[in-house]
Amino acid sequence: MNPAFDGNRAYDHLKALAQEIGPRAAGSAEERRAAEYVLDRLSEAGLNARIDEFPVTIHEQIRTELTALTAEPYRINAAAQQFAADTPEEGIEGELVFVETAHPQYLDDRFRGKIWLILEGLPMAYYSMAMAMEPKAIIAVEEQMGVLPKRTHLRRPYRDRFGSVPTVRISFEDGMKIIKNGVERVRICTQGRETPARSVNVVGEIGGGKEHTEIVVVCAHLDSVRHVAGAGDNASGASILIELARIFAQSGSKRTIRFIAFGAEEIGLRGSRHYAAGLWEDDRTARKNPGFNEVLDRTQLLRHSLCINMDMHGVILGTNIATAMGPPDLVSSVRILSSEIGPAFGSIKEDIFSSDGMCLAAVGVPGIAFARVGGSSVVTHSRGDTIEFLDAPHLKMMGRFIEVFLRRYVAEAFVFPFQREIPQGLREEIRRYFNRTADPFPPALPAQAQA
Repeated sequence: MNPAFDGNRAYDHLKALAQEIGPRAAGSAEERRAAEYVLDRLSEAGLNARIDEFPVTIHEQIRTELTALTAEPYRINAAAQQFAADTPEEGIEGELVFVETAHPQYLDDRFRGKIWLILEGLPMAYYSMAMAMEPKAIIAVEEQMGVLPKRTHLRRPYRDRFGSVPTVRISFEDGMKIIKNGVERVRICTQGRETPARSVNVVGEIGGGKEHTEIVVVCAHLDSVRHVAGAGDNASGASILIELARIFAQSGSKRTIRFIAFGAEEIGLRGSRHYAAGLWEDDRTARKNPGFNEVLDRTQLLRHSLCINMDMHGVILGTNIATAMGPPDLVSSVRILSSEIGPAFGSIKEDIFSSDGMCLAAVGVPGIAFARVGGSSVVTHSRGDTIEFLDAPHLKMMGRFIEVFLRRYVAEAFVFPFQREIPQGLREEIRRYFNRTADPFPPALPAQAQA
């Protein structure tokens, strides 16, 4: 009899990652500890496991202060945006203006050179226009009540191309207090440093049987936002990955299953970019051989048949979702399996899903992302993302479903049931996704990677 997914085992891994290790920012000692934890569990299960390092640039915040300059000045809890500009050591003071959502319709010369108070954050679609207005600094207000200021990062290509200003986030409640009290001036001080570092992917493989040349990636990122425990995002997905690896190491698979815990997802999908770029470069090198034949000389890239991504799971009050970047049969298979064995899904659709599966899709590997979202999802990327909103039964709920999905369509399928293709509409969405980041991921779906 095949072993079954054990929610309690997965929950133990969750506690180890989110509580014992805690925040696992990219390039940190804690991320390395988490990687070694995953490596040890995969090795103990019998997988051929290794750590793959790659370079990253990290941002460490040293000082963040926001003060309302009223008759009786008071401090406001704030979180600085990583990779945004610093203030001088003494900080900056300025007139505060509320510019709603910073949509272009709200922007005019009245706001030039002042400190902006905006709802949620500066949309990247308007970033260059906003920088042209030369705000002195930006204070972003959380959109939801009861949420601590989130730890976000500015995409460095935007900063390098259009510039940046000191930016902090505050709670919805503090934003309302500023507006209601008519605060006209504030002082902001942000000090940080950028340093080169090394992040890691953990790769563990179960060698396949008869169809071992076909590779299916099962992945989840192990890092978190800096200073955030990241229980839901994404110690939960990494915990499910560890338990799935244990199960399939015992039961085996006709096809090669490659379990990957990616690092540095939270600073721009860096771990999966590193992995996918390696596949692409090897493929491109092989194609330079005059005798190359796609059928006979299948590269590692062309052997990758599917990517299954797990990001945010285990919430007690939530809804299951599945998002496919591949052939229509992927959606149909999830819908049929859900009807057959449960659980129910609130959404099963073809669309992009902003996580590590995007990078594999960008080089032509179809994928499906599983997640469970709910009311507690609003604390994602904030100090509120703790283990209290998650439990073992709900890790098991999705873990068991993915186990059966893998067994039926990957490990035991006589013929792999899904075409290695990404519909043209989705391919365009993937291109737009990476273009929006101002950090395009080449080669962004080359035709030959679709073979």
